[in-house]
Amino acid sequence: MSSPTADQLRVLFVDDEAPIRLVMKAELPQMGHDVTICEDGETALKALEENVFDAAIIDLKMPGLSGWDVIEHLQKVAPQTEIIISTGHGDLDDAIRALRMGAHDFLPKPSSLLTIATVLQRVADKRALTNKTIALETRLVAAEGTTELIGETPSMQRVKTLVEKIAPTESSVIVLGETGTGKELIARRIHELSKRADRPFVPVNCGALPENLVESELFGH
Repeated sequence: MSSPTADQLRVLFVDDEAPIRLVMKAELPQMGHDVTICEDGETALKALEENVFDAAIIDLKMPGLSGWDVIEHLQKVAPQTEIIISTGHGDLDDAIRALRMGAHDFLPKPSSLLTIATVLQRVADKRALTNKTIALETRLVAAEGTTELIGETPSMQRVKTLVEKIAPTESSVIVLGETGTGKELIARRIHELSKRADRPFVPVNCGALPENLVESELFGH
């Protein structure tokens, strides 16, 4: 079996209409995707227990479990899967609800194969960008490493204890000290131990900014 290409997706296709399923079973692999076809919501839930999918094309109106039921379950077990809603009964309210539930796209039935291919290509592009971002973040963390406060003196131990105590809180913190004593190091360590550790740490050298530009630099014009 050949290895997947960058644009190949694992696609879950859920629709109660047999002719549409037959077409998608033949055409989605021709587009380069690995497809699992399900005839109803119950079958789709079983497929989700056994596999992980990059995208799910889901019909809303089906006997038994509806497409909405499948989407709600999908969001719980695999929130990273991109949801594409396909329905012949959709209206503006359905579109709004779908977007609020995090749907990637909303397709009327019937949709052309070109339209479906285009939507899946957008999913593939988004996945590639996400993977690239994760790789860059991983390389950045590996390069920078975590901040370690070195020192075993009683005063340094008090600093470490204080940092660990205040980092998880929502309080604003001001770090005071002479030039070269490690204020930015302390700030970075607080950030690493805080609930915002997955967000950027942005140091700003206010001393290098003209006094009349500090406010706009920090808060915008």
